This record gives sequence, C-alpha cells and structure tokens, in this order.
Amino acid sequence: MLIVYSDIKYALCYLALDDKASNLATLSQKYKKDAHYLNLKSSYFKIAAIVVVFVVLLLFIRYWFF
Repeated sequence: MLIVYSDIKYALCYLALDDKASNLATLSQKYKKDAHYLNLKSSYFKIAAIVVVFVVLLLFIRYWFF
C-alpha cells in the first residue's frame, strides 16, 4: 500500500512539474515574439526619426541658402 501511494504521489508531482514546464515554454515563446515585435517597432521609430531630421535639415538648407 505504501509503495502504491508513493508512486501515485510521484506521478502527481511529475505531472505538476510537466504542466509548469509546458506553461513556461509557452510563456517563453510569447515573450520572444513580443520582444521581437518591440525591437522591430523601435527600429522603425529610429529610422523614421532619422528621416524626419534629415528632411528638416534639407528644408533648412534649401530655404536658408537658396
């Protein structure tokens, strides 16, 4: 009886750990996708800021010197 109870307890612990590991893997994949999206969004924002500064500089040069 003690052996059966011990095996059931071990199996339940194993299932709980397996479930937690599965949840962590899912959360890790979601975090990776979110991080990739945020990095991409940040890169686009930086490129847009550089383009805006360049256009303003060109307009400044155009109307200041010509």
